Amino acid sequence: FIVIAAFLIMFGRRRDIVWTTSIPPVMQPFALRLASWLRGFTFVYFLQDIYPEIGLSLHMLKEGTFSRLLRTIDNWTLNHSDAIVTLSQDMAAVVRIRGSRPKRLVVINNFASITAQPKPKAARSGPA
Repeated sequence: FIVIAAFLIMFGRRRDIVWTTSIPPVMQPFALRLASWLRGFTFVYFLQDIYPEIGLSLHMLKEGTFSRLLRTIDNWTLNHSDAIVTLSQDMAAVVRIRGSRPKRLVVINNFASITAQPKPKAARSGPA
């Protein structure tokens, strides 16, 4: 999928914006940013998870050369994106702590901590 998507961005019709998520991690955003950068397209990177940090915290990866390489590649993508969307202030903080400096960092929280209240019943109209 990554190769096909990058190919279509490189050789397909003009696009106003290229948007991708962090799934699959690191290489998809990198390849699509690189392709869109070469074509001069605006690029939005939607971080649903932050890699390799999530892999390290789940013990799927160990801190070492490979995780540092993934972080370096992802930082390049973050720093060369026109906008970064995260799901929380915590995620935005990780982006900043890493030393990444995206042009625009936006938080769109996907969790509502307020319990939904039932809608009030509509007032009856007409004679009583």
